[in-house]
Amino acid sequence: MKGLFYFARGWERFFVHAEGQQALHTSNEYFQRAISIDPQYAQAYAGLARSYLWLSDVDGPKAEAGAKAAADKAIALNETLAEPHMVRGFLLLDGDPDWAGAEREFLRSIELNPSYAEAHHGYAIYLSSLGRFDEATAGQTARSRSIHSLVLQSRRSLGSTFVPDLRLRYCPPSELRRTVSG
Repeated sequence: MKGLFYFARGWERFFVHAEGQQALHTSNEYFQRAISIDPQYAQAYAGLARSYLWLSDVDGPKAEAGAKAAADKAIALNETLAEPHMVRGFLLLDGDPDWAGAEREFLRSIELNPSYAEAHHGYAIYLSSLGRFDEATAGQTARSRSIHSLVLQSRRSLGSTFVPDLRLRYCPPSELRRTVSG
């Protein structure tokens, strides 16, 4: 039961008090406490993987390695969790992308939880990276935004999906203004 307490505190830090890098480090500590109490707690590994993933922009390779290890462990314990598949998808897009692997992981995450906004967001980034802008915006980004309209990152991706190809003419200006204003 104490493991569940630390798991819940980790999610609280991750979502409710997401003040940035420090909140993510704090959520990592809570997830690690939950894991130390119950090493078979797959959801705690999944939370740790997500937290490390978002820290990878700041903490680089160390956080990426932590995200990969935690995602792999979560899947080994419970293959039906959507979160670690989403994490793997993002990690496979980084550096020298494994396009097929990233697509497989994003689609598996969406299959496991069709309402998982972050998985749709990640898949939209994947599609955009391949120049499949219409699919990215009409399908995945819009779906991600409709699932969880408060996810600013999903709203931002609607605008950023077009930036590499300068296809901004397809994104309604009202949507870009809404995105920039948060």
